Amino acid sequence: MSTKTVRQLAEVVKMPLERLLEELKKAGLSACAPDDVINEDEKMQLLAHLRKRHGKDEGAAEGSLKRVTLKRRTVSDLKQASVPDSATKTISVEVRKQKTYIKRSDVVDDTEPQKEQEPVKIAQMTLNNLTVFSTADLKFGSNLNVIVGENGSGKTHLLKMIYSVLAVSVEEGRNPKATLPTKSVLQTRLADKLVNVYRPESLGRLVRRKQGRERCDISLVFEQSNWNIAFSFASNSKSEVSIEKLPNTWVDVSPVYLPTRELLTIYPNFISVYEGHYLEFEETWRDTCVLLGAPIQKGVKEKRIRELLEPLEKAMGGTIVAQNGRFHLRTDSGRMDMPLVAEGLRKLGMLACLIATGALLDKGYLFWDEPEANLNPVLIKQIAKSILDLCDSGIQVFIATHSLFLLRELEILLSDPIRKKVKARFFGLHQADEGVRIDQGSTVDDIGDIAALDEELAQSDRFLAVD
Repeated sequence: MSTKTVRQLAEVVKMPLERLLEELKKAGLSACAPDDVINEDEKMQLLAHLRKRHGKDEGAAEGSLKRVTLKRRTVSDLKQASVPDSATKTISVEVRKQKTYIKRSDVVDDTEPQKEQEPVKIAQMTLNNLTVFSTADLKFGSNLNVIVGENGSGKTHLLKMIYSVLAVSVEEGRNPKATLPTKSVLQTRLADKLVNVYRPESLGRLVRRKQGRERCDISLVFEQSNWNIAFSFASNSKSEVSIEKLPNTWVDVSPVYLPTRELLTIYPNFISVYEGHYLEFEETWRDTCVLLGAPIQKGVKEKRIRELLEPLEKAMGGTIVAQNGRFHLRTDSGRMDMPLVAEGLRKLGMLACLIATGALLDKGYLFWDEPEANLNPVLIKQIAKSILDLCDSGIQVFIATHSLFLLRELEILLSDPIRKKVKARFFGLHQADEGVRIDQGSTVDDIGDIAALDEELAQSDRFLAVD
């Protein structure tokens, strides 16, 4: 198309010449005199400028084509008799309707799979005067955390503290009448949970024993800051903690705590007896039994469940099944009652059940106290592999151990390139005059010498020296 001067364009668009010159200047065009020439590209730039000024930019114009609103008005007469023998009263009724039609591309397709929310990891725990610990600042790995120490060094105490905080939050959040977290709720619920999990004579017994009155301070930091919490309690506390940092929302994923012994054999009627009577069993047993009794997970996640279960079932030589409130091991030769199964295999079975129910699948937290207990080296190798498989699935795992075999097996597996995405942290617990000291790092070499592990190495040396 041919070019035009500013004067000619003003005649075509029927706009005063002075106003057109002003608009050209606002649009950033170089034409500033009546006889200056405007090409087609400059015309389109001027048109876009005018549309934008009048609220008709391209987005609005396009949106108007995608959304159409129809309005309809109808008027009808309603006759009503007011008083007998009087004239009929006519009332006009006007009905207005409005309907909007939206182009299909604007509607969100609910059938498209939504991206699942990334699991929230625990990033850090700081504590002062907890049982054997004077002070500690633990920075956790997003996948695997291995706590190594001798008996009595406080490994289990660390696991139970983190677990208790998570468990209280989940339990309160699932209450049908739950509101947002409040100090009044957490003060008593957290204290009750700590007493039921640790089983001290009173809450204050969890404070490190020193002369005079002391306070225990705990702080948990998550990758998602609205879950952060800090609290404390004194050596004379009975039934309440003091909340220093209140979380903004409840944790929404149940943590799993596996004690040193298996629970499949005590499962029948254990929950009802525990809740109806006072038992000295720690509450982690009851919590885990609740998760063991959940229905088997079905649907789109079954494929991943099978991938996790197959190596465990191969090691057990069968499948764990539940019938009439009891667990059994089903093999090619028949069904075996759980008390007749070797305890090491029962521990594998407990892990398999929690995977099958979805408690340990793609997000959440696993706390495992001495996974190697009652297992032979062959099964320990399988446990190490299953732990890392869970890490790959999105579970944040915390284990406490003093097994050199398990520690080495984890190191070997972590060195495999297929495990390069697993973020691991190691913690070494050492007895000291001021309380247990914690050395930590991303490798075993960072945690210092552990006496229990050194004894195993020394025994190997003595055995090789025997004639």
